[in-house]
Amino acid sequence: MCFSTTCSQHRVSDASHVVAFAKNIGTAEVDCYLDRIAKVRRVAADSLNGLREVLTGFLTQPAEVPDANGWATRQVDPLVA
Repeated sequence: MCFSTTCSQHRVSDASHVVAFAKNIGTAEVDCYLDRIAKVRRVAADSLNGLREVLTGFLTQPAEVPDANGWATRQVDPLVA
């Protein structure tokens, strides 16, 4: 689904928080998004190649599972404990 398809949706007019869920994002959606950025900013699409690499990299890399126990352990101040 490209930007022009989503333009007919109603905008959020008043909210303290907004959460958006997306699924089935692929390189086609990334390309559409970056084409829109290039058009709005009036820049060459090639100038966004670095961002394209970062975004498509997120699509190909498995999600990192956080180590909650390790993180919690590192939050203890040794001077207080």
